[in-house]
Amino acid sequence: MARRRSSKKRRKFAGLLRLGFLLAAAIAVGLYFSPPKDLRRWLSEREGMARVEGHAELIRSAAVESGLDPNLLAGVMMVESRGHLAAESKAGALGLFQLMLPTAADQARLMGLKPPSKQELLTNGVLNARLGAGYLAWLHPRFDGELERALIAYNTGPGRLKRLILEAGSYAAWRDARERAGDSKLLSYARDVEHYRQRFADRGAIAPTAQQAPSVPAADDGRGSGLDGVPAAPGRIGPLESNPKQ
Repeated sequence: MARRRSSKKRRKFAGLLRLGFLLAAAIAVGLYFSPPKDLRRWLSEREGMARVEGHAELIRSAAVESGLDPNLLAGVMMVESRGHLAAESKAGALGLFQLMLPTAADQARLMGLKPPSKQELLTNGVLNARLGAGYLAWLHPRFDGELERALIAYNTGPGRLKRLILEAGSYAAWRDARERAGDSKLLSYARDVEHYRQRFADRGAIAPTAQQAPSVPAADDGRGSGLDGVPAAPGRIGPLESNPKQ
């Protein structure tokens, strides 16, 4: 009788174990095919950062040429394309640094390079990184050496940022209004780049420490400078008030 009870208990325990395993498997399958939003975001971020770090060599090379912090360039690449070489947005932004074709052509000429084709921007990561880094380095001193402004100009175009500043009366006034409204995707873009810049610096795969982007002396290249001479964007790098490049 005691043996019979013991056998029943073992069978019951084994049944519970099988049921627990099946429940765990069902949960795992459900999470795999329909993960919660936070988990999807975490997985996307993890995969994106790994892809960007896979481009570490070309990022470091572009950083040396442009004089910018490699972790900053990694942050830009992360926000722009998540490290996808052939990324193409609905707005027409192309490649790792999501360059608009006219902007890439202007920057190439400034750097003494042949204007690239769409296909080259989608397949030649080294060229895309050189042009993206060069363009950001060109913008930086033209917006008073303020990195946040340069990043916003990179995203929305220097001409549009100039118009926003003129309409508000000053950059500070425009920024304060957007902060109060809490709806500026342009400010969020700049913050996201800085956030990932620090994340990449902490990870150390691109470069061990985040360095402050230096002020690059403005060259007389015919494209204007400062807030008084920034022309309408020669080819917007992103959408007007959003960033649908990923």
